[in-house]
Amino acid sequence: MSDDDWSVIRGGVLFPEMIPGTFSPKANLENNYLIDRGEQRQSAYTGIKSIPVQDYAATQDVGGFQSPTGPKSV
Repeated sequence: MSDDDWSVIRGGVLFPEMIPGTFSPKANLENNYLIDRGEQRQSAYTGIKSIPVQDYAATQDVGGFQSPTGPKSV
């Protein structure tokens, strides 16, 4: 692989940085996904560096399951 390929891999955009010794990303719900408000204002819509972490932020902790038919009457 080229140096450019390695810089993409190590840059944290396609593969998020992980907490050492775990399979958990450093950017997570507890630290507000490390949103960079300056970056958000300047160029990145979400302000989140990693594409997979952007997906986690959009889908993680969305609440409980809701039935598409609504609550059942008893």
